[in-house]
Amino acid sequence: HVWSVLREPSSEDEDARRVHRELQRLTHERIAHTNRIGSLLVHNLRPGIVIGGRDWTVWWERHRNQVPPMLRAEIEREGARLKL
Repeated sequence: HVWSVLREPSSEDEDARRVHRELQRLTHERIAHTNRIGSLLVHNLRPGIVIGGRDWTVWWERHRNQVPPMLRAEIEREGARLKL
């Protein structure tokens, strides 16, 4: 059949999907922030750890002074967004 009947979801069904959709959005945001930090660091430092992971803060504190000031500020803003 070319045409089929589309069932409109109920308000309850839509509401039940909210948690899943929010989790998807947060996951995409986290990936975007970690990718951005990684791309900013690619020409200066190459961390051997997961950006935003458990060891990130310690690694960054040790290496942050090796990055030019404006770049460091941008990475720190991305890091703050990542923590949200």
